[in-house]
Amino acid sequence: MVLFHVLRDLLLWILRWPNVHIFPILISMLTFIKKLIIFLVPVGLIFILPGIVVFFGREYVSVKEVVKIQKEFPSSLFGFSYSETPFFLYKKLIVEDRNSEVIALGTSRVMQIRKEFFINPESFVNAGGAARSLKEAKDFIEQLPKESNVKVIILGIDQEVLYGQYSNMGEMNEKSLVDRVLDTSVLDSRRMYLDYLAHKYSISEIIDGYKNKHDIGLSAIINGDGFREDGSYKYTKEENDKNLFQTVRGQLDKKIEVIKNANTSVLEYNSKELQSNLVVIKEILELCKNKNIKVIGFTPPIHPGVYEEMLKSNGLYHEMVVTGPKMTEEVFSSHGDVFFDLSRLSVFGGKETEFVDGVHGTDVMYLRMMIYLTNHTNILNKYININQLYILLRSTEGAFLKF
Repeated sequence: MVLFHVLRDLLLWILRWPNVHIFPILISMLTFIKKLIIFLVPVGLIFILPGIVVFFGREYVSVKEVVKIQKEFPSSLFGFSYSETPFFLYKKLIVEDRNSEVIALGTSRVMQIRKEFFINPESFVNAGGAARSLKEAKDFIEQLPKESNVKVIILGIDQEVLYGQYSNMGEMNEKSLVDRVLDTSVLDSRRMYLDYLAHKYSISEIIDGYKNKHDIGLSAIINGDGFREDGSYKYTKEENDKNLFQTVRGQLDKKIEVIKNANTSVLEYNSKELQSNLVVIKEILELCKNKNIKVIGFTPPIHPGVYEEMLKSNGLYHEMVVTGPKMTEEVFSSHGDVFFDLSRLSVFGGKETEFVDGVHGTDVMYLRMMIYLTNHTNILNKYININQLYILLRSTEGAFLKF
């Protein structure tokens, strides 16, 4: 319609202009348009693959629609490969929709806590990824609806988070459909072609997945990696990787090398960040107290090799596993809440083979953690049958739960 008006106004302008020979101009215009079409056709062909990926991979779906789809099809997974995932908004909508009594909140290192750990699976929802800073955690809790049913928050506080100030609240407002499609199709088109040429996916796989599954996002459709409807994360690709232990070992070696070569001069600055974050923790605990919410805090596990290297270092990494958790525990204790430093696997019986990568543990590792937390605080007794968790652990072979 807009193009029609433009052409109409241009034609009227030509007709009104004196001494203008209209036919030569029209012929020139038609020749130009013909050349433009010939030029644009190859350019348009470039975006055929991105178009297929975005549409058949459901990479365009809004998180509001994701929540609806997962509610209708509980077995569906949500995992974008190219589109931006607004974690805060997605987890906020899940928490509001399920209105459960217990939530896990923190970075991606709490995403492995499952609803199946609880007597009533609907009593739990995982908001992992919504709080990659303590400020985000506070904002998330502040934005809980007045009618919220939340009674317990299992708050993961990463060692790095205590010494950082990362926040990305801009993800609160999701982009429009047009912006999402254009950004993904144009900005990530090169990466899509590289992945396609690397045989990470095929067009037939995408289309078959679109027809036969309700998963949202290419990562979920192709790899089976993504968020379950309870907000926890499924690592199908890693679960099926026979060389996972060696892969993780290589990542850990790189991490250890980084720690050895770390610049200790940043310690003073990061210590100031620790003090600021401890204040935010106090505010979180006070906020939860006013909302009648109990808080169970914990630092997530670190691979023993990395932990030992951090422990014997002289700078920031040493502080992360010694000073930070100790001071955090003091803050929790002073507010009548409980905190557990689970950095060391030996505290709760975790295994070195229960890591997905250099940072994240498997759901079996987090099953062990939940057993430990339930045994050491009566807050979870109402929601977790500890004997059933022991049975589940004993009946599981390997590092991943088989459901």
